[in-house]
Amino acid sequence: MNTLDKLIGGLFVTSVLFVILGIPAFFELGGLTSFGIKPYAAYAVFWGALVLSWRLPRRMTLSILVSAFLGLIILHVTPWTPGKVFLRHFDRVEVGMTIEEVEAVMQGYELREALYPSGEMVRAFFHDRNDGRYDSECWAVTFTNGRVSERRFTAD
Repeated sequence: MNTLDKLIGGLFVTSVLFVILGIPAFFELGGLTSFGIKPYAAYAVFWGALVLSWRLPRRMTLSILVSAFLGLIILHVTPWTPGKVFLRHFDRVEVGMTIEEVEAVMQGYELREALYPSGEMVRAFFHDRNDGRYDSECWAVTFTNGRVSERRFTAD
């Protein structure tokens, strides 16, 4: 393999990785959302199957798959913004949890609550109010009979 072939192969691998990692990087680094592991796994399986179907040289296929896998792991586990940490904490809140369980998960975030005549209580958790970039992100949790009945997110 001559130098030109190596250069073209390297550019191809780089461009494929740019495409594969570009979409999740846009959402993760843009702070738009924090995906769970299942969407990442499905995304990786899709691209893995597609790359394997291209019948590229074994070394090139392996380098694309390993690099994409490591890149997706890094994108998923790195808390790029404080807002992502906030979203990850709230992703652990599930319908049916008690008030105490929710407070334990969301400990350290600003809390406001409202009690309605119907007996429902809404608790709103706010991200760090000292940072203007995330000052209006809010998770609202509705409790009915002491248990989570609904969860809503309002973006910044």
